[in-house]
Amino acid sequence: MFVAKMCGIVGVFNNDEAVKIAIDSFKIIKNRGQDGYGVTDGKKITQDTKIISFLKKLEKLKTKNIMMHNLHKLGDRGLQPLKSNKGLFICDCEIYNWQHLTKKHQIKAKTDAELLMLLFEKYYPNNLGDFYEDIDGPFALAYWTDAKVVVARDLIGMKPLCYRYDKDTFMFASENKILDNKGKMLDPTKVITYNTKTKKLTEQDIRFYSTKPTLNHYKKTLIDEVKEKITLAIEKRTRDVNKFGILFSGGVDSSIITTICKDLKKNFICYNAVFEHKTVKMPQDIEFARKIAKELKVPFKIIKVGVKATEEAIKQVIDLIETTEPEKVGAALPLFLAARQARKDRIKVLLTPRGTEEIFAGYEHHRQALIQGEDVNRVCANDLKKLYSEELYKDNIVTMIHNVEIRSPYLDRNLVSYVIKIPPKFKLDEEYQKLILREVAQELGLRKDIAFHRKRTLLGTDFSKSIQTIGKKKGFRKQEDFLESL
Repeated sequence: MFVAKMCGIVGVFNNDEAVKIAIDSFKIIKNRGQDGYGVTDGKKITQDTKIISFLKKLEKLKTKNIMMHNLHKLGDRGLQPLKSNKGLFICDCEIYNWQHLTKKHQIKAKTDAELLMLLFEKYYPNNLGDFYEDIDGPFALAYWTDAKVVVARDLIGMKPLCYRYDKDTFMFASENKILDNKGKMLDPTKVITYNTKTKKLTEQDIRFYSTKPTLNHYKKTLIDEVKEKITLAIEKRTRDVNKFGILFSGGVDSSIITTICKDLKKNFICYNAVFEHKTVKMPQDIEFARKIAKELKVPFKIIKVGVKATEEAIKQVIDLIETTEPEKVGAALPLFLAARQARKDRIKVLLTPRGTEEIFAGYEHHRQALIQGEDVNRVCANDLKKLYSEELYKDNIVTMIHNVEIRSPYLDRNLVSYVIKIPPKFKLDEEYQKLILREVAQELGLRKDIAFHRKRTLLGTDFSKSIQTIGKKKGFRKQEDFLESL
């Protein structure tokens, strides 16, 4: 069965430069899909599997309104835009339960994208809550019917989607660079509708995950349920790939993913990256990760980069995430380097432990909330709501440049909706955070010292020292000044 993955979408409406913008966008999002291209002006659909011939067709269009899609999957069946009896549709999606939904709703669909279109048509505009209840998996979509253009994304915001609304013109895209960095990231709890005739923009609110009622289960039941849901989340995200990568830090989050993947007999490689220089020691977390990987008997590639390679990577990361803040650049580097190596290894999917801090109360401010008598789960939910605005977008951008898709099992819909209701006393105490996750690790057979290991950094490696070392070598006292000079 065909499932569309890792696509790029663009839309331009009421703009005389619509075709030019669409052509220019290929330079930016070409890595989001190179196996098929499609465009519609609202009247007809033009598709091709070769970019040169497609661009020639695109150049001939004369229109102010356009929707375009590029696909990361071979085969004409997956080409978009799609057309129904009511409208036109493009999306970047990964719907895990689409075959189940075709039977549930008696919908004839050959792909998850087609199912998404037909189901969205069924529920829009009055029953979108039911649509979000049905869909299991990340998506970013655009639906064009008559004079309405609707854009929406999954509740967590796993698939990137930005938009720009300037008086009369409306634009959307998978990456903000297409919008000249003047766009906004679409809030996942909003569905936006643009009217091409009135040129007005309207919003609909979508309910986020509820923290109530708090689960009233025995601790053992909670542990078993969390373990089962994590396992299912991983299985869903790996069932369609022969080999994938895992961003492995040696922390409890990535150790659980690795252990489950091993138990499921999956084919994978663990990755992380470190800065190699005579003045910088190997991070303790990486040494610990190497020890765990050896004990688990799983392949682990530590990507060592020297001064020259790191400086070049820093330049690329700054250009991608569009910030020179040392903390953000340093955090993005390991993922960028891991994805680059994964691509060299012909791996197109990389699992990450993103999301555990938010749903399992892993931050210090969660502990402070507990001490001050605040609703910890509500704080967790608020953190989760904000995840799309920076972390998820940057994760996507720095991996997609290498044509590698990132997947985050801990942000699975069923897992999130369950964990967000677990009583805080099972998540943290005065000494430890993410308690129940650590106990899941022990249930999986990991030793207590592994389950309760405290990482120094989120990904187990700290590239801030590399930025500092290279900056000093070039005569800069502050990391910020060095990064701004690049």
